[in-house]
Amino acid sequence: LCIYGNLDFTSLPAGSFTHTGDIYFKSEDIVNVKLDQVILSKDVIFEGKIQEDGLWKAGTWNIDSDFEALGDIKLVRGILISNDYSITCDTVM
Repeated sequence: LCIYGNLDFTSLPAGSFTHTGDIYFKSEDIVNVKLDQVILSKDVIFEGKIQEDGLWKAGTWNIDSDFEALGDIKLVRGILISNDYSITCDTVM
């Protein structure tokens, strides 16, 4: 699953997001991520967005709630700002 913009799961009840694969955040902009009570079941990869010329532009991801993933969080390119919310995962890479 690739997400190219803001993500707001505040309207989803706990356990209702059933995607079981990795999640890729791809952006070259500043975006907000709010999971609320949703737990992501695999790895989460923040990697920016590839351009037509083959170069990458990296985004900034603002975490706007507690963030929990059952796998790893990989910051390949860009900036991840926790805003003092807790981030829970196996490993941050």
